[in-house]
Amino acid sequence: MKFRILVGSLLVWGSLPGWAVPGIGALALSGGRSFCAFSPSLNRSETAAESASFQEKKGDRKADAEQLARALDYFASEKFHECLVLLQPLNRRYKLNPRYRAYLAVCLYYEWEYAEAIRLFDEVLPQLQGLAPHELSLYYWMDAESYFALQQYDRALPLYGKMLPICWDNEKPDAYYRLGFCHLFAAESPGASSSEKVSGSSESSGSSEKVSGSSESSGSSEKVSGSSESSGSSAEERKKAKECFELSLEGYLKYRNTPNEKARIAQIRHMLGGLK
Repeated sequence: MKFRILVGSLLVWGSLPGWAVPGIGALALSGGRSFCAFSPSLNRSETAAESASFQEKKGDRKADAEQLARALDYFASEKFHECLVLLQPLNRRYKLNPRYRAYLAVCLYYEWEYAEAIRLFDEVLPQLQGLAPHELSLYYWMDAESYFALQQYDRALPLYGKMLPICWDNEKPDAYYRLGFCHLFAAESPGASSSEKVSGSSESSGSSEKVSGSSESSGSSEKVSGSSESSGSSAEERKKAKECFELSLEGYLKYRNTPNEKARIAQIRHMLGGLK
């Protein structure tokens, strides 16, 4: 559901005039001024060679713009591998604008290329603060999940914290669920380095620097905060884990109490039973 909202924003934004050109067309225009067919310093043969070179480069950029348009079509169709194959060489040649590099990071995330996804997300996220909140929350989520997949939990914490206030209420249970496991892992191995292997499935991974429950999403004004840098005792971490699982359960029962989530809800109740 999260990704389909991003695709919707792409389709709306992509329908504007010149949507396939940013980052490529600008380079084509800037390059056009460097060739002067009437420069007295060039003889006729040099002028012809320069003109042919310019036309060749202009043709290449037009072809690249078409490649970019095709890549975005793949992205909108959720064909991430095909999109990645086209976007990566374009980004190496032109360094695409931040929005396109975010799309490239999404493709890398779905291809499990977490280190490269992180590099791009961290580079472009500060430049994308004007995006719709939900799209931005998706990028924060994927960036945080990529760090967690690489077991760099301390780096994932602030990203989950930035994602939570701007995601939809029916997405908060997933975040709280992951946060519960994050605090539980911290309780089980206090002082462990972020590179230390922590057992658990990718479904149950997650972490956060600050988690806030609102009256809309949790029915509670209580805030749960913590980070790997300032984590407290094992007992405190277990308390935070319990609070996160409670918020997660409350959210699932309120927004996502469907047959598909029955196993998740049962698991959370089991975890809460063990944390009493």
